[in-house]
Parts: sequence; C-alpha cells; structure tokens
Amino acid sequence: MPTVTRRLDPIAVERLEDDLRELGPNLTPNYIKQLASNYDCSEWTIYRHKTRVEAGIPPGRPSGGPRRVITWPMEQAIKHLLDQRPWYY
Repeated sequence: MPTVTRRLDPIAVERLEDDLRELGPNLTPNYIKQLASNYDCSEWTIYRHKTRVEAGIPPGRPSGGPRRVITWPMEQAIKHLLDQRPWYY
C-alpha cells in the first residue's frame, strides 16, 4: 500500500522549528524519532526542517502566490517591536 504524504500545517511547522531551535546541537536520533511521532510526520521531514533552521532559512509558502510585501526580516522586526510595546496597534 503506498504511503500518503501530507504537508504539515503552518502552525505545526512553526512549533516544530521552534523546538529544533531550542535543542540546537543537543538533538539526538531518539529525540528526532519522538518529534516525528509528536508531529505525525517522517524522520526525513524533521531532518529537512532541522537543515532549514540551521541555515537560517525562513519557512516558505507552500502555495506560491504573489510575492510578499513584508519580508521575513521586516516581520521579525515588527514582532520584536510588538513584544516590546504591546499597546501599539
């Protein structure tokens, strides 16, 4: 029976990549298996996201679409600003 591959939803990708950033070089094969089980994906997917995190590549858009107006560094700067001043609208 062929296996069905599915994409992780964007929220799961963010959580997974946050977990990978927290662990950094302390990531063991057992923990990769645990992450794959937690996120219901393959170990290959975990390694692929690990490579992206280590290279500092932001998550990509799965559907293509128009070019983003707000770039990844701009978005991070806005998030940082709102963390510092949550009353900004």
